[in-house]
Amino acid sequence: MMKKLVVLLLCAVLAIGLVACANDEPAPEPAPETEVEATPEPAPEPEPEEEVEDDETEEVVARDNLEGLTMGAFVVIEDQFQRALQLAMVETFEYFGANVIAENAASQLDIEVTNIHNALAAGLDGLAIFPVDAVGSETALREAVDQGVAIFGINVNLGDDLQVGWGQSDQYGKGVEVGAYAREWLLANFEEDEFPLRMAVMQFHGLNTTMSDNRTNGFMSQVYDLVEVIAEFDDWMADTAVNTAADALVAFPDIQVWWWANEGAAVGSVNAQRAAGLTIPGFTIAMSPQIAQMIMADDGNLIAANGQNPQALGHAVAYNLAMYLMGRDFQTFIETGGIMLTTSDTAGAEAWYNENS
Repeated sequence: MMKKLVVLLLCAVLAIGLVACANDEPAPEPAPETEVEATPEPAPEPEPEEEVEDDETEEVVARDNLEGLTMGAFVVIEDQFQRALQLAMVETFEYFGANVIAENAASQLDIEVTNIHNALAAGLDGLAIFPVDAVGSETALREAVDQGVAIFGINVNLGDDLQVGWGQSDQYGKGVEVGAYAREWLLANFEEDEFPLRMAVMQFHGLNTTMSDNRTNGFMSQVYDLVEVIAEFDDWMADTAVNTAADALVAFPDIQVWWWANEGAAVGSVNAQRAAGLTIPGFTIAMSPQIAQMIMADDGNLIAANGQNPQALGHAVAYNLAMYLMGRDFQTFIETGGIMLTTSDTAGAEAWYNENS
């Protein structure tokens, strides 16, 4: 038996040696024949493999809900826009059967990081987030991605290595739209020799510099030749902006027109002007029942507000993140339109208020 095994091994070695020698010869005619013979043999093999892969893909796509998954709906602050945005996300995730964690960071990066860590400990699977800061938030978000969490950004592009997609309202475009309305209104309500008008600007750089600048630059692109910016401030919360605006009205009594980059700045400033018995026209990007009421008052302070549609944005972001986790087709980029309320159509403002308050 041992001799027979040795013989077989020797034969195998000789066969291999002959093939190797044949491959080293300058006229390699046998080699192509061997390759041609070998080629058709594996050819049919990929077909059944592809069919198996297709079957596996169908099983992933077949998921119909998010039951058993935990989803996060995180925002920066608890203003009316972001509350509506968050509520829309929560409603959508719950519709698909998910457990939902809803948090706001109160504009503080350390709070956002804590919220993310707590959610990870609770078994987070997907996160729709309006981050405090694209750079500052990156470390905690990358930790979430490393743990298998799917992230959808809101109004901030976090990059393809962190997010599966993102959604926004066109901030610059909304500035352009309300700026175009402001241009017509200013030309109709001021005399030619009054231009350029002395303008004060209140932004929210401390909250989101990029978004604030996009809104403001869009607005200024339409009125740049009609105004002269004499003062700039940075405040985005109504309860503090009222004091910032009150101080501004004392320090710059010649302000003729305002630009407010967000709702808090607008609400605080209008309240400060009313308290001081002043009427100074202003324009903003904001949308809430309170903003609608200020437009409906038509007292010469808030002239036009071009608002984001938080419900549409929240539903779209949550829906597409849900589709991703369910293995279905989804959009990697979403852009929603806005709503313009003006004193030239107070009936429209009232209708919006009745529908949304």
